[in-house]
Amino acid sequence: MLLKTLTLTLLSAIPLANAAASPVVDDAKLNHSPDKVLADPPQPVVTPRPIQSGMIKGCRAFHLVVKGETCLSIEAMFGPSLEDLVKWNPAIREDCTNMWADTYLCIGV
Repeated sequence: MLLKTLTLTLLSAIPLANAAASPVVDDAKLNHSPDKVLADPPQPVVTPRPIQSGMIKGCRAFHLVVKGETCLSIEAMFGPSLEDLVKWNPAIREDCTNMWADTYLCIGV
């Protein structure tokens, strides 16, 4: 109790330099909730190289194509449909005949 009294006494003895210039914060206008935890924003994903031209921006998952792989084998391993693979990697063409080995493919956004 003595410590609280002492602290309040010391704080009240400190003069305010310019009370009129200090901004007043209206707690009702703050958009926060004490029960919410603020998380760090997600870090940007670095696109590995090499890639084929035209890969979608914002890709978050990649696969290094191995010689002999097909769009169907990549679909079976990772789940994206052929339609999505082509949308995210237009250089492979709609029939998936232009997918290059030893390049990264976007497999998730």
